[in-house]
Amino acid sequence: MFKYLLSVCIFLCLSLPAWCLKTAQEAEIIAKEIGKEIQTDEPIFIDLRAGEWTDPLIQDLSIILLNRGADLRDNPQTLQNPDYSLEVADNGSEQINLKDYGIASAVLVQVNLNIKWQEKIEKSFFSYHNTRQPVYSFETKQIHLPEQRLIKISAFDFSRPDSPESEVSSLRLRWFEPLVAAAAIGSMIFLLWNYD
Repeated sequence: MFKYLLSVCIFLCLSLPAWCLKTAQEAEIIAKEIGKEIQTDEPIFIDLRAGEWTDPLIQDLSIILLNRGADLRDNPQTLQNPDYSLEVADNGSEQINLKDYGIASAVLVQVNLNIKWQEKIEKSFFSYHNTRQPVYSFETKQIHLPEQRLIKISAFDFSRPDSPESEVSSLRLRWFEPLVAAAAIGSMIFLLWNYD
């Protein structure tokens, strides 16, 4: 029992850092593609909702934008501070109070992760099966504050070649396979019956 637990612990200790490193490398690729689309003329607030990539992506994206000379500001909507008050706009939505930052206008960059499924069908004469693989779509919206005017929308699709979420259906037979098999067996019986 102890040997089994020891082998499981060793496996987890070796595979967990590799998984974290892979996530960090993926986040760097995603951040580079998202960072290309972001305008850096005005102060920027970032609002990221990207699942498992949120923490490494915010770090990589911030580094990329700072290297380009962007004026990054903390987004109160992503902070867990209950004392931070948001200004309520006329339409009832919450927005960042720009007066607290001493600026008249800014750009809010919202990045949302959406999952789409890519389906691939492999066919042969008698059978077929399909494979579904997730495609992670990072939708980036740039909103000019305080008027909340949408400036730009862009999307970056990212897929893992060996995704653990991939689904492979079982092998399915085509409807005419029993007919073909019956015809082949019938032909062989006919040939054997009539063979002289």
